Amino acid sequence: MKQKLLFFSLMILFVCSGFSQETGKFGFFFKSGSGNDVGLILKLSNRLTLRPSLGFTTDKTERGSSTPIDETAFSVDLGLFYHFLEKNHFTAYTGLEMGYSHQTRERILSNEMYEDTINGYKGNVILGFQYNFNKHLAVFGEIGLGLWKRKNDSLLSSTPTTHTSWSLNRSGFGIILFL
Repeated sequence: MKQKLLFFSLMILFVCSGFSQETGKFGFFFKSGSGNDVGLILKLSNRLTLRPSLGFTTDKTERGSSTPIDETAFSVDLGLFYHFLEKNHFTAYTGLEMGYSHQTRERILSNEMYEDTINGYKGNVILGFQYNFNKHLAVFGEIGLGLWKRKNDSLLSSTPTTHTSWSLNRSGFGIILFL
């Protein structure tokens, strides 16, 4: 499953980068916040941008006297954004983003290793602001309200559970390098 997802993600990035070279307007972005993302920004017109991205996070937490929990997650996202305000070097935008995420959690309980696997689909509405220092460098910040539907397969439970939740899971700050 992971190999197919990685192949699909790379295929999207290569197809989109080929398309962007035809228009001559694209860049790479790096975002940190609720997750770490890297991807492409493709200017489809003066007002529309397409943004495919890959995300990855890893974390090890210890909660009080309980055992450590190791978490690893990756995601593939595709967003379409409309820049509704452009003033000097400042731009405000809004958009929709859809994605898939996969998360694993490992923990030790009673000297036995347990692993949870969480797969989910998400949709986000994003509001963002971008400041262009020049034609090659910009910074941005955004907040995203998202709906996340996920399925948790746990070795601690005999039946998988499905959750639907709203969250601010796509918020963060980043940098854009335009070519």
